[in-house]
Amino acid sequence: MKITILFIGLVFLTFTSSCKKIDAAKGTKSDHVIQYGNFNGIVLESGGNLYYTEDSTQYSIVINTTDKVFEAMNIRVENNQLVIGLEKGYSIKNPEEISIYVSAPLCKDYLISGTGKIEINRTTDSILDRCEMIVSGSGNILVNQMDAIELFSLISGQGNIAVQNMNVTNNAGVVSGAGDIAFYGDTYTNYLQVSGTGNINSFSLNSVHANVVFSGSASARVRVDSTLNVDISGYGNVFYKGYPSITTNISGDGNVVDSN
Repeated sequence: MKITILFIGLVFLTFTSSCKKIDAAKGTKSDHVIQYGNFNGIVLESGGNLYYTEDSTQYSIVINTTDKVFEAMNIRVENNQLVIGLEKGYSIKNPEEISIYVSAPLCKDYLISGTGKIEINRTTDSILDRCEMIVSGSGNILVNQMDAIELFSLISGQGNIAVQNMNVTNNAGVVSGAGDIAFYGDTYTNYLQVSGTGNINSFSLNSVHANVVFSGSASARVRVDSTLNVDISGYGNVFYKGYPSITTNISGDGNVVDSN
């Protein structure tokens, strides 16, 4: 028994000593400039607050943090994606103390795989063919405006996505975790799928046609003018505004609720 306990203790000590934790709240911060270009997406793995500004002419990456934190970061361009992560064996305490400023033309894909926040500031009315936003951790993605033919938003963790001032032809929002998605603006078709415990609120998103697939235990809200198709096999409710023609397939305990 003593030998077993000693062995477990040595394994734990080896594991914990091999992982270097750096406190981003301790030390003097400064701007660290990175020279990368030719990327059209952003992947945030390190945590921190990332602020993206659309710039039609140049690429710019500035990370405001301490030297120790910066040395532990692994920043690279991979498959046309700017990846901001950590070197193997490092972890960051208080990652919200890291500020990352990125400017680039027409980034169209955004992914948070851990904690952190991405704020997207689009400054032009250029139309993206397709934009994807994915949160697989507990982070948040906030967008000031979105002009696109297709927009796909997915939460598989506990984070949130909010998209303002939308002008989108085909919108799709999927929640398979415990997070929330909110849409504001206009779209032609609105597809919502909830299989987790999160919520999708698109009461402020005008749509012509809407499809809602619900197998979770939360709620979805939709505003639609022409047709609404609802498939519920879970325990949540679908609330709608507008006066569409409605087709339902309900095999669970959910309801379709008129919220006019």
